[in-house]
Amino acid sequence: MNKKILLWYARKRLWCGLPWTFTKYGISEDRFFVESGLFNTREYEVRLYRIMNVNLHRTFLQKIFGLGTVHFDSSDKDLGCFDIKNIRDSEDVKEILSQQVEKERQRNRVTAREYMTEDGPVHGDEIGGWYAGTLLKEMTLSCGEVYLIAPANVNGAKNGTRYVTGKQDL
Repeated sequence: MNKKILLWYARKRLWCGLPWTFTKYGISEDRFFVESGLFNTREYEVRLYRIMNVNLHRTFLQKIFGLGTVHFDSSDKDLGCFDIKNIRDSEDVKEILSQQVEKERQRNRVTAREYMTEDGPVHGDEIGGWYAGTLLKEMTLSCGEVYLIAPANVNGAKNGTRYVTGKQDL
């Protein structure tokens, strides 16, 4: 973790605000870093566009000592969902991170979509399944995993209903 390129850098603190831990956090333009350990160190790195949600949690003691915990939901395999625990200026850190995540998601053209209908999801969520299947046909995979789903009821997706005739259903 090169401190020169970081937008934000901090050390995890004890519950009373003292920085006597061996966990350090950093945010660069496109990555989030976690470094931990004294004799055996580990450094984790998460690309910011992989972060989906950023939340702030502050207990009563954290408020007294000016600390907070920022929680992340990410699609990273190593860290997954994780917390930046007991950091100073946690509200500012959350905002910095939220803004950088949005910039990186736009720069990398990463979007998250939710498919809803007026009446809620249809049998087996035909609309979402049909659309996902259509997108999978056009994708090229450079790394990672793809989980294939059964073809959805095309007529049900177009008509917004699960009722079909004959063998058109799943």
